[in-house]
Formats: sequence, structure tokens, C-alpha cells
Amino acid sequence: MRQQLMPDAIIHIGQQHAVRAHWAKVRATMAALFGDRVGEVTLSLTDVATDQRFLRGLQIVALDASGQVQPYDFKTRWWAQWRFTGRDRARYAQAHLADMATSVGSAFPDATRAALQALCEAQLGVEFLQHWDRQASLTWMFDCQAPPP
Repeated sequence: MRQQLMPDAIIHIGQQHAVRAHWAKVRATMAALFGDRVGEVTLSLTDVATDQRFLRGLQIVALDASGQVQPYDFKTRWWAQWRFTGRDRARYAQAHLADMATSVGSAFPDATRAALQALCEAQLGVEFLQHWDRQASLTWMFDCQAPPP
């Protein structure tokens, strides 16, 4: 039996599809940065005050299934492009903590920071902008182990 969908049902299905697509990008991005241990992730888009303006920053808190904060996993393919030495890895071992306090890439050299921000802009749909007035903060939470309904 053929069923005709009402406009509200069509809109709801479209929204579900968009949410799942965004979830898949978040999950893939978190796996690229933190490995496949990520259970929950919180993304917060906030303003970081500078001299005379504000920079839009993204803080990422990635937790494993037991609720432990996850560091960047320098063994993933995305991090391999930087060819960090053992000394570099030791220096950046706590970089995720600095990035949680300020913004993604804040603890890294300019080229790495720019690449991290470009990845987040492309995959997560956030923008790292400079502006004069404080903007509202936005926060999203995702369960990377289970897709949304």
C-alpha cells in the first residue's frame, strides 16, 4: 500500500538525515584527531578575547567510554602528515588540554594550527572568525559510538 507523506513528515525526515550526516562527520573528525576511543564529544564555539577584538575559537572535549579525557592520537593518519618526532610528541602530549582552554590548535605551530582549523571548518561547519563584539557561545554534544535516531 502506497502512503503519501505529509509536509511535516518530509521535513522531519530531512532533519533526521541532516543530523545523521553531521554526526558522521563529527565521528570521522574525532577519529582522525583522537583515534577510535572517543565515546562522547563536546564541541563549544566560543569567543577568545585578544587585544581589541574577539577570535572565534572551538574547544573540543573528547571522552572515552569511561569518561576519561582523550589526548590527541598522533598515530592516526591525519597526524602522520606532520611527521612528529618522539620529542615533538612529548612536547604536544598535553596539547589537547591547552586547546580545551583556548581553541583547537593553540598549542601547535602555525601550519599545524591552520590545518586543524581547516579540518574543523570543512568537516564540522564551524568558522574561526575575528570580530569586534562578543558572540553567543554554541555547544553541541555527540555520542560517537551510537548514531542519532
